[in-house]
Amino acid sequence: MNRPFALLSLALVACAAPSLAGTWTGKETTKDGVVNVTNPAAPSDGRSTITPQELWRAGGDDEEVIFGVIADVAIDAQGNLYALDSQLSTISVFDPDGNFLRTIGREGEGPGEFRRASQLFVTPENKIAVAQMMPGKIVLLAPDGKPAGDFPMPAAPDGRMQMLWDAGTAGRCVVIGVGAMARRDTKFSMTSSLQLLAADGTPRGKIAEHTQENDMANMSFEEKTARRPVWAASADGKLYVNDAFDAYEIKHFGADAKLTRTATREYQHRARSKEEMETGAPRMMMRGGGGGRGQRFEATPSPTDPDVLQMVARDDGTLWVMSSRGGRDCPKGTLARFDVFDGNGHFVREVSVQGDANYREDGIAIVGDRLVVLKGLRSAQSAMYASMSNDESQKEEEEAEPMAIVCYRLDPQPTAKR
Repeated sequence: MNRPFALLSLALVACAAPSLAGTWTGKETTKDGVVNVTNPAAPSDGRSTITPQELWRAGGDDEEVIFGVIADVAIDAQGNLYALDSQLSTISVFDPDGNFLRTIGREGEGPGEFRRASQLFVTPENKIAVAQMMPGKIVLLAPDGKPAGDFPMPAAPDGRMQMLWDAGTAGRCVVIGVGAMARRDTKFSMTSSLQLLAADGTPRGKIAEHTQENDMANMSFEEKTARRPVWAASADGKLYVNDAFDAYEIKHFGADAKLTRTATREYQHRARSKEEMETGAPRMMMRGGGGGRGQRFEATPSPTDPDVLQMVARDDGTLWVMSSRGGRDCPKGTLARFDVFDGNGHFVREVSVQGDANYREDGIAIVGDRLVVLKGLRSAQSAMYASMSNDESQKEEEEAEPMAIVCYRLDPQPTAKR
């Protein structure tokens, strides 16, 4: 499976010369020690377009590298890329030039093993951390795949069953998104929270928390209430959180989990089309332990998209935010559009990133100066969910093309104005 991938010599494409920064026209007020930033609809420095340089690709029609469902990627200090396959319960490792190095991890419950994991990150100690949803745990591996124990997560209150739906780093701390389930007869409640932990697992504080009640006999999920917070973290430990479905609001937290600043942007919700309402309803899967088959439940969809789809804290101190329109209304040839905020929460630029991908169909991840596209992620996920369902008709209908990974170089500063 060792195979070199060509390094394309495409330079960053600029469609015009850079221009001077404009004047920010928003407002700042302070209440109870928290700075509240109100941004206008338009960025102060205008709109830019960049075309990142493609470095390598793997998978797809290549029979030497085959993926199931690549759910997440991470890059270590040496530039090696780790691709977590949620379906196969393995991690594919590539060097900075895209050469396949090895596969680490495997399915199971023993040391270094996991099932249906969905998040992957590299710890400050250069360990590979894999977040398994249920039972919730973070499995640690050395870069060569040797088991390195589990991260010491806090126990759920009252001995409840605990699910892990998100995990990552914020400086030298760890951020986890957990859900603690309590059940009584056919009733159950799920208390979800975003928590900040020290490197040794000691709780530093809760960022967001809410409880949802439900009935096993009549499962019903509202998309707005079931949605988890969207978050990003900088290398120095700052945490940015959007925990409201229909509010373009970014909350800034320090390394002590204290709210320091909020930033809002004038924004009109994106209404979903009739087709999107019919085909794009969110889905939830409940299954028994051991990775067995489960029952899929359709959630009641919202008539509008969430205002914020994704956030990335860049190394230059900016925060890149993908809005509903920035992810779903891009013309052909545009990967996504990002709203760029400076360290003070000021909306300064809108950046259109060009490339052969689409957020509706593909996964998009920015890690350091790399932009990684997970081609065919949405259809691969749908096929996996269908295979786990008890509905035989869904298994026959869902088919997916082989997934591929495309890795680009993405410079932090856009160089073109339009």
